[in-house]
Amino acid sequence: MNEKIGVLVFPAGEINSIELHDALSDCVNIRLYGASSVDRHGGFVFEHYIGALPFMREEGFVESINKVISENAIDLIIPTHDDAVLFLTENQNRLNAKVLGCGAETAGICRDKKRTYELFYDCDFCPKIFTKLERFPVFAKPRKGQGGAGSRLIHSADDIPSGLGLSADGIPAGLGLSDDDIPAGLGLSADGIPSGLDLSADGIPAGLGLSADDIPAGLDPAVDDITTGLDPAEYVICEYLPGEELTVDCFTDKNGRLQAVLPRSRQRIFGGVSVRGQNEPLTSDIERIADTINSRLRFLGLWYFQIKRDSCGDFKLLEISARCAGTMCLSRALGVNLPLLSVYAAMGRETEVLKNNYKATVDRTLISRYRTDLRYESVYIDLDDTIIRGSLVNLQIIRFLYQCVNKGKHIILVTRHCTDHGDSVSEVLKRHKISSDLFDEIIELDAETPKYTVIEPRSAIFIDNAYAERKAVYKKLDIPVFDVDGVEVLLDWRT
Repeated sequence: MNEKIGVLVFPAGEINSIELHDALSDCVNIRLYGASSVDRHGGFVFEHYIGALPFMREEGFVESINKVISENAIDLIIPTHDDAVLFLTENQNRLNAKVLGCGAETAGICRDKKRTYELFYDCDFCPKIFTKLERFPVFAKPRKGQGGAGSRLIHSADDIPSGLGLSADGIPAGLGLSDDDIPAGLGLSADGIPSGLDLSADGIPAGLGLSADDIPAGLDPAVDDITTGLDPAEYVICEYLPGEELTVDCFTDKNGRLQAVLPRSRQRIFGGVSVRGQNEPLTSDIERIADTINSRLRFLGLWYFQIKRDSCGDFKLLEISARCAGTMCLSRALGVNLPLLSVYAAMGRETEVLKNNYKATVDRTLISRYRTDLRYESVYIDLDDTIIRGSLVNLQIIRFLYQCVNKGKHIILVTRHCTDHGDSVSEVLKRHKISSDLFDEIIELDAETPKYTVIEPRSAIFIDNAYAERKAVYKKLDIPVFDVDGVEVLLDWRT
């Protein structure tokens, strides 16, 4: 085995893959790589990123990923999607690196809610499952799905008659569509078949540009009659759970021992992902559920399950997953790095968990990361109101300057500080704990000398909060200029 463990995250583009990156990229004994079939956000954060792999079920995928494994000395693959967990574990004997998580049997059960509930039918935390719509409200969800996609709360028989068949006007009831949702140009016939749509051999309307992945999970595109709607065999119908919902992050060591059980709330959801939550206390009831799940399934490393309180206040199981969750960062916020522990467990190492005792809350929104074709070797930058803002150091600017140091860029401080203030440049730098050695050169100007006169424009950029200074440099030297807020465009997040 290599001195550093080669870890490949696949696919590397969604929220949970970014959490894996953040958890592993700074570990001194990890060489981290990301790979994807479809390029999304991974290339903006993974320093070592491989794109354009074939899709998992396409011919040549195994050969392509084995080539990535060989060329980059990969020891371990961490799948980030439930389908990837299942496919990679089913094909473990064809892969030249170990797949983190579980065996194919456990992956198959976790991927299928019907099989999950069958495994735990004798447990008090298993929700009631119905084969007929005899009571309301109930909740219908795809056997294979995530993030709530395709799920529906059914209040009465009028919502979805005939056991998840078609509604009275022929619209698949489980899709949650109203008449307003049907494109006017489709010309629906009386029995709900879009007239003139020319079904392809696979049952997918030709000409719409759809692939099998675009078909709602409950629809079987291979059936001859598209009006059959949502196939009851592809859904589970369970009791409605109106109460609090939690996700419970877990870690199972190399010996099958459950070493971490970390509940967290799901206070705000965006696109099926928890974007606001906080750590919650571990109760004996939650611990019992975790122990039971761990005893009946075979996990290695991180996994999680979701629970929700029923009308009596008791927790019932929603689903189990053998992959990283995007908000596992809350466990890491307490000092428990589940991805790193999982890598060690997969490599056969002993592990232990140390958790800090405080409550953490996370709230996430979109973050902008940029890629430009700008190339530069020298950075000319102002001091007052740029590096120093008021009486404080501008942390984003300092981050950028040390990025420049890491990349071997030249940093030249250009300032008129002495003409506007009573102290020297060296004094203000010392007061703010900024070493003068951060700069390759410090140029002090009087009030009359334009800054553009001291700039060597070849492969240079200029950063200054003053518009007049930026305008003069831009007009005279034709080089890129940035205000303080624009520095975020220059940040390189890849590690």
